[in-house]
Amino acid sequence: MTKSERLLFIVNLFRVKKRVTLSELARECEVSTRTIYRDILSLSSLNIPVYYDDGYRLTRDVSLPALNFTPGEQELLGYSLRNTALSKSHYLKEKLRNIELKILSVLPEKRRDRLNSQIMNPKTEACQFNRNEEEVIRQFFRALFSKEEVDIELKLGRKRIDKVKAVSLHIKGCHWTFCFADRKARRTFKIGLRRIIRLRCHESTEES
Repeated sequence: MTKSERLLFIVNLFRVKKRVTLSELARECEVSTRTIYRDILSLSSLNIPVYYDDGYRLTRDVSLPALNFTPGEQELLGYSLRNTALSKSHYLKEKLRNIELKILSVLPEKRRDRLNSQIMNPKTEACQFNRNEEEVIRQFFRALFSKEEVDIELKLGRKRIDKVKAVSLHIKGCHWTFCFADRKARRTFKIGLRRIIRLRCHESTEES
């Protein structure tokens, strides 16, 4: 990264971590500690004073644009949002598009309706999820972010698993595997999307 990009990166890092050591800054920026020390002097000359107190930190809040992406970062972000495996679900594709539009709405220049126009999108493996699978995906993400317990009904023998926590999602091509935690049994386990008949948040009143 250029020096100006590095200075902006350092300020953003201070805003996130509040207090950072010289060696941490050097490691994050992939430069020497001597270069970081010069960068801190440069920040002070730009009226962004940095104070040392068991690590470096800003002496006051610094006002920056809400999203100060470089053109390259903006391209990569837009590419990532449009080519993540999550976009293979119609429900999640809409969510990702909403995220993209929210980012666009606060960028200084809004000359287009998408974040990337230079990095070309590759052809991805087509996945077709039926209505039931889309509902399982929707309920899983609701449970994952709300921390609600879920009840699961499986195809094989109509087996039920009650009151487990959604933990993570693993994607390999069109094969989506959900990971759950069972507090009573003190174990985690995985279930493929296509093995699930129904997944709903525990005591949910929503239809699935």
